[in-house]
Amino acid sequence: AKTKRPKLVAGERRLRVILNLIEKDEAALKLIQAGEKDVKRVMVKNPKTGKMEPALKVYGEQGVECKITEEQDEREFLRQAIQENTLHEQLTDYELLLQCEKMEKAKFSRAEQAETMDVSEAWISQSHSLLNGPDCILKAMEQEKLTRTAALTFLPVPADKVEAVLKRAIDITYHDAEAKEAEAKVELGKAMEELNKGESQLRLSQFTGNQESARKARRAVARAGRQKEKAEKKLESAKGKKKKKISVETITQAAKEVDGAGDNLHKPQSMKNIRLISTDLA
Repeated sequence: AKTKRPKLVAGERRLRVILNLIEKDEAALKLIQAGEKDVKRVMVKNPKTGKMEPALKVYGEQGVECKITEEQDEREFLRQAIQENTLHEQLTDYELLLQCEKMEKAKFSRAEQAETMDVSEAWISQSHSLLNGPDCILKAMEQEKLTRTAALTFLPVPADKVEAVLKRAIDITYHDAEAKEAEAKVELGKAMEELNKGESQLRLSQFTGNQESARKARRAVARAGRQKEKAEKKLESAKGKKKKKISVETITQAAKEVDGAGDNLHKPQSMKNIRLISTDLA
């Protein structure tokens, strides 16, 4: 009889990470063997020795430990895979929705889904409300712009207004950060220009032996250096704000600004209200 290939039940994300580390370390090794300089191996902690060693040696030679279980039917295989992943992997809110979707397609009841994922049936109901909702909300969750709670805030918004509210919420969240980022880039450019100018003047003063001019140049370089550091911090802060998620308060504000979208959003929805709405829609 033909031997069946084993199926991966748990650890898919960890396996992808390990394979990626091996691939990168192998590429680095080839560059080193070809005579490339300043190339570093990918180092990982060897669980057997406790030392940092090349990924290719730790995983490529020793392999990866795994647990083999008895053969199961497809439903039990899926149930165990999802249970392991939700318990041991740090899944995003969007990835958790996908686990619900897989179980729904496999004809698991809502109660079975809740038991497998160790959540309430109301949580499962909310998840399917999101899965059956507008694609733009799911896309925003996939991009990690929306948390699960923020996404649920869109449930009372009329379907034909959701996209407009989301767009406005994105504008509110990121417009200020984008403006500050652009401003910081201009400031950084000016600081770099002043720094280069001061350093050139300093070199010239040192060459000619003009001590007074050299002192002025040093002050100019120091001043430009402080401006550069300030602009870099401002730029870093603006980039950080561009990565933040859209808040429930921002969605509520956006809904009120879009005509006819905020009628049911007079105040931020409590989790109790969200649960009732999502259960009704499920």
